[in-house]
Amino acid sequence: MIMPKKLKKYITVDKDILQGTPVISGTRIPVARLFSLVRQGYNDEGLPPCSSFPNLNNLH
Repeated sequence: MIMPKKLKKYITVDKDILQGTPVISGTRIPVARLFSLVRQGYNDEGLPPCSSFPNLNNLH
């Protein structure tokens, strides 16, 4: 997968993590899941409860 360098610190693609699905670095949260939430109207202040994303914080 070709990705701009500035995104590489935020997104990881590794065949051993979710079979190579792009995830938020340091987590197993698929990038596609976050895009889906944004399309549903969520934003960084209104994501579902943290228990759904225990490894995601504002640093990501």
